[in-house]
Amino acid sequence: MIFFISHVSVFFFISLMLVALLYVYQSTLIYSDHALPKILTIFLYIGFTYMIMAMDTNLINRLVLYFVPLLFITLNTALWKVIFCASIHPWLLALYIGRYYQVTPNQAHVLLISELLLLVVLASLKALVKNRHVLGFALALFFALLEYWQSYQFLEIITPKNLVTFGFVFIGYAFFSWLICYIDDLYQKRRESLLYDIHNDTLTGVYNYHQLTEDLFRKPPIDNKNAWIIVFDIDYFKHINDTYGHQEGNIALKLFADTLETSYQEALSSHIHRIYRYGGEEFVLLVSSNPKQFNNEQTALTNMLTTFQQNLLQQSTFKLQQPLTYSAGISYTKVYQYHSLQAFEAADRCLYEAKSGGRNTFKFDDKPLP
Repeated sequence: MIFFISHVSVFFFISLMLVALLYVYQSTLIYSDHALPKILTIFLYIGFTYMIMAMDTNLINRLVLYFVPLLFITLNTALWKVIFCASIHPWLLALYIGRYYQVTPNQAHVLLISELLLLVVLASLKALVKNRHVLGFALALFFALLEYWQSYQFLEIITPKNLVTFGFVFIGYAFFSWLICYIDDLYQKRRESLLYDIHNDTLTGVYNYHQLTEDLFRKPPIDNKNAWIIVFDIDYFKHINDTYGHQEGNIALKLFADTLETSYQEALSSHIHRIYRYGGEEFVLLVSSNPKQFNNEQTALTNMLTTFQQNLLQQSTFKLQQPLTYSAGISYTKVYQYHSLQAFEAADRCLYEAKSGGRNTFKFDDKPLP
């Protein structure tokens, strides 16, 4: 009975520590561009490993499930962290064993072989197995086999009496693998939801002003600093709100964003793009570009914008009480030596000229390439 209670206590405490470790780790991922999560993960791994070893000795006088921290590292972090943590694992084991056991040369040889095997297998599995759930199962089986092999080679540390022990150890690792994946999935969904709310417009689903400033003014637009900037404004949108109500206005905004995306995919799907809601009824489209194809891309954009005019008029005639049209201005970043703000202001000026010229049209910036 005491034996059973001791093992259950170890399992329970490892579960608690693992959940706490996952909580701390997941909470730092928002700072993924900083060194904090990288450094913190290493320290958490070292502390977690040593705590399991100490707890095992105090409760059941043997090491069991002490690869759980490496299970966490392999499932959650990059390959270089897996290699680094597997490399320092023998030092942690040696530091711990040196305090409690007298190790013979043969036992030291066994530990060296098992730790080298640990490093090679973990690095290989991490590099080759991309599905996390398959990786978790493979790690659970490997760790259980490694503990079982050590038990016959290093009897003073682990002494399972039969294959039942191996089964329980494997089940333990499999459970912790499932727990890690389950908690990670929960946090991933929550993080994606939060990031979506931060970077996307709730009504239309396109990117919002915050993301526009990130993409346009703080780093090169999209993946390519050569980009077309198209600023749209829905014609007479205030009249729609005032006459038919804000609910009709919201439907018009969503219809505009959806039709723009559909029209773009029909004409320019090979170019990377992003759509943003810039203001109330203003939208921005960024399109990546190849300067060598400037004239061809300008023609393709003209065709796309013309198609968009036709699609928008057709869709809004059926779905809204007032048909929609738009005005737009287009500029090119290279014309302004990649000064995004100047290029954006040029597109905005072209939009104003299009609205002043009668609306329901678009105008390209006429400044030539340098």
